[in-house]
Amino acid sequence: MTTKFINEKLNDPLDQGEWCFFPHMILRSAGFPLKWLTQFTFTDTMKLVEEKKRLDEKWNETISECNNELEKMLDLTTKQKKKLISQLRRYKIPTAKGSTELLANLGAGFQIKLEDMIEKMNYLEAQISKTFQTELDRQRHHLKQVYLENESLQEAVFLSSPDAYHNGLKHFLSKELEQSRPRGQRQKEQLAAIYLQRFTSKNETASYYGPTNYGTFTSQPGLLELHVNGPIKRQLFMSYWAVQSLANYMAEDDSILPYLKPKLSPFIKRENSNLRQSSNGKLIQLPEIYHKMIRYSDGNHNIHQIAAMLDLSTAECIARIQKLKEKRIILLEIDFPTSVFDPFEKLKEKIQQLPNDCSSKSKWLHVINEWSSHLITWKESESFQQRRHILTLLENSFEQNVGLSSRKDRGKHYTDRLIVFEEARGDVETCRIGLNMQKQWKDQLEPIFKLISCRAAVEHRALTEVAYKEYQSFNSDVNFLTFALHMQGCKTEALQYAKEKLKEFDNRLSEWTALHPFEKGSIVIAKEDVDAFCLNFPQPDVALFSPDIMIAADDVDAINEGKYKLILGEVHSGIQVWSVLNSVYPDQLRLNEEIYHHLGPTLQSFWLEHVGPRAPGKTFRPELSQGTTVENLGRSMKSREYVRSIAELGLIYENERFYVTEGEKPKLMDLETDVEPLNQIFSLPSVKSFSIQIGEHTPRIEINGVVFQRERWTFACKELLVRVNGYTDWLLLDWATDLRKNYNMPRYVYARGNNEPKPIFVDFHNFFTLEVLYQLLKRNEHVSITEMVPAQDSLWFTRGENKHTAEFRFSVIHENLT
Repeated sequence: MTTKFINEKLNDPLDQGEWCFFPHMILRSAGFPLKWLTQFTFTDTMKLVEEKKRLDEKWNETISECNNELEKMLDLTTKQKKKLISQLRRYKIPTAKGSTELLANLGAGFQIKLEDMIEKMNYLEAQISKTFQTELDRQRHHLKQVYLENESLQEAVFLSSPDAYHNGLKHFLSKELEQSRPRGQRQKEQLAAIYLQRFTSKNETASYYGPTNYGTFTSQPGLLELHVNGPIKRQLFMSYWAVQSLANYMAEDDSILPYLKPKLSPFIKRENSNLRQSSNGKLIQLPEIYHKMIRYSDGNHNIHQIAAMLDLSTAECIARIQKLKEKRIILLEIDFPTSVFDPFEKLKEKIQQLPNDCSSKSKWLHVINEWSSHLITWKESESFQQRRHILTLLENSFEQNVGLSSRKDRGKHYTDRLIVFEEARGDVETCRIGLNMQKQWKDQLEPIFKLISCRAAVEHRALTEVAYKEYQSFNSDVNFLTFALHMQGCKTEALQYAKEKLKEFDNRLSEWTALHPFEKGSIVIAKEDVDAFCLNFPQPDVALFSPDIMIAADDVDAINEGKYKLILGEVHSGIQVWSVLNSVYPDQLRLNEEIYHHLGPTLQSFWLEHVGPRAPGKTFRPELSQGTTVENLGRSMKSREYVRSIAELGLIYENERFYVTEGEKPKLMDLETDVEPLNQIFSLPSVKSFSIQIGEHTPRIEINGVVFQRERWTFACKELLVRVNGYTDWLLLDWATDLRKNYNMPRYVYARGNNEPKPIFVDFHNFFTLEVLYQLLKRNEHVSITEMVPAQDSLWFTRGENKHTAEFRFSVIHENLT
């Protein structure tokens, strides 16, 4: 079948040296409108707090007068003077030693003024406390009501973390709210606030609270065309770890063992009739019968067949292969691919393919069909209550048939969605960006892409320099696996050297940035300036990455009229639109072929797929259908003729970089560089986000008219906690008001602690989000606070009458390979 590409010019060769957009994109968005969160404003309390701040200013002037008078009182010690000032700061008439003389010197009128101001402040603080309590009671009930009136919001928490729902949110919704707000109840309210801020302010690709909307860059003239025309289509999947756990358990079944297809460990290299440990080069000494077994253990023959070819009983063949498995020479497992989004269906196919004389086939088919039935029932169910019941049945079946707990990492986002997780095809019917807007974006984004790729090249070169130094210490040719394991032993040294080189780059970049003009609240950098700066550093021969791009605009019409501003979000190395697209994309084969085509003919000739062990969670590295794949404790979806073992790979150093060799061909392996930076040595530079810091406060930075970095403030958490520690009432709003004023912050910001995977949204007028911020400060050493851009008044993506946060994620390639 001939593939019909979405982009009419997709078959044209790609020009080297250009920033090329892959034709597919994802429109990521929050599943619920931001106003659901921002409506929890403590308006009346904030008015009184601001009035208190005005009184505070006058009171500080009064304290200053007292301080001036105290300077003249030479008979008092510094400690005595400080005690008098301390009493004044607490809105008290001073009574400590020297107070009588101080008040006499200031005059009777001054004392009357003091007493009047203290009375006003005490009255005002009592009013603030009373008003706050009234608003807190109302907003607590309102928070509860928002969840009760929107069952989909409850289910979003449940899908994200069943433990958080059962042990937190469910109790919050079912119990009467106590006015005293005891600790346990306060914690459950905070949990509800945490999830609400996440579902309304964080762009997602998970279930209906972050539906996956697809878009394309077309080859036709035009701008942005977007039509929202629901409904959202939900789809349920078994989590990979649950499928693998079932497969592992089944592989121990005596009646299934004869039908497993053993294959050589990826760490063992076959050299004619010999076997060698690829990691250390040692020969493996085995009796001849084992060598014969290994010869047929190619992933194509099952144990029954191998036994027949060697004229052995099946029992003896199993026993010998089990010994090879124990020595880690042979892998013996149910061989379904780990590089596909829905491994459950692949495992199901493997069970169905078992011969009918396999005595336990019917048992495992019953289990698989039971799970499939639950998944279908879930999809067709009409109530949240029914779906919770189905999950309970599924979890019970899992524990009974696999013997493992159906929950782990309790309470954590995503990892607690153990047995099932859900994706959703979004409600955007049409999303196309025509050539005119593509050109605008490329022109605007090119200097930013160049800068982040330049920094990636610095890191890549630094790691390569350390690796080359180690490479020279080997007297003879070294294979890939031996050298990769050797580099793991040098990891600390390599990463430290790369860190130093990146620090040099970052320091130079920060100093250079600070020299640019400051206009309308932003540091402004032109394209020509970036070009000149990057001339001082290496450029990568390949840059492959996926940026998140946000837009500040009123609506789609404003965007098409040019009344918008681009904002750079996170930048991810590699083709990050891919695994998510695969989940509910209607034609995955075509998508796969289009992505491979867009690598371009030169990179295709170097491209080497890699399938490694798959971590828990939904994120994974998929596999392109074309080309060769290397297995490294992962399982390819391709036939064995297109699969190589990692032990078969060689290594060469040419043109100041390393290449993996497959046969005699130099290759660049598609390795995870975010998780393991050392992988860049054998792969592509890791182009990713970084920040420019100019002291504790860094203004917004715009490059070529694009917001490269939002305005940001960096604090030691202890510094902020000194003033806020222990606050559970209106004083938290008072503290937040001071923080905003002292640093000239906007009302809406994002805060991220150094130990946090994601930022949180903070509204300085919303007590609930301030409580979340307070907890974040207690968990971390440092916190970065950044302005919200696009701000609430410049959200362009609309569902019905509601504005949602949104961003485009797409993949970019720049290639100059020779």
